[in-house]
Amino acid sequence: LLAKYHQRFPEVSIQIITGTWKQLLVDISQHKLDGAIVAGNIEFPMLNKLGIYQEDMVLIASHSLGEIHCQEDLIGKEIFMWTEGCPYRAALEEWLKLKNISLPITSITSYATIIGCVSAGSGVALVPKSIYEQYKNLAHIQSYKFEYLAFMQNHFFWHKNVSNHKARDMFIELIKSSFVLTSLIEKLCCLIYGPLSPSPISGTYTAIVFEIQPTSKTKTLLRLLSFLGTR
Repeated sequence: LLAKYHQRFPEVSIQIITGTWKQLLVDISQHKLDGAIVAGNIEFPMLNKLGIYQEDMVLIASHSLGEIHCQEDLIGKEIFMWTEGCPYRAALEEWLKLKNISLPITSITSYATIIGCVSAGSGVALVPKSIYEQYKNLAHIQSYKFEYLAFMQNHFFWHKNVSNHKARDMFIELIKSSFVLTSLIEKLCCLIYGPLSPSPISGTYTAIVFEIQPTSKTKTLLRLLSFLGTR
């Protein structure tokens, strides 16, 4: 997506930063940022949102831990997730609450470390399927899919009261053509041919700063925060 944007609008330079979903949305509402891609079904005052893509999620564990069929099977096992504020962590906690289960979660800020802990048989984690596919052969881990945790919807957010922002609007149009239209085509193909294999989408809490090079005496800055849901 960013490569397409740069190809179409080479006058825009891109810088990557990070942040939590809540802080990103607060910053948009305070006009510190112009947009964010955030995982999870979130409503935020004064912000518009556009659904773009769904990220498939799986629970992963070492073969040595045995089969996992329900929430009760996690009792007595360590859970490794990103720090509080991660939408995947929140989804896992909500899933456990359905059975009135509350378990401690070890916070880790690296997927490589999370995978290493799970591979060693130390516990379990909820990760995007693309991360599992990347590591499964090296880490000797297996995945489990549960309906409640099956996917995470990602949305693009922007401020309702900022209407004239060409750089941001161009990015929104590219999102629509890259994700929304693709999603509609995939749904149509599923009706005709059956389910398609999902394309891997890695997620990271990523902030993107766009700086449009001056074409006159002024310089326009677009600070675009993208919260992609995985690392």
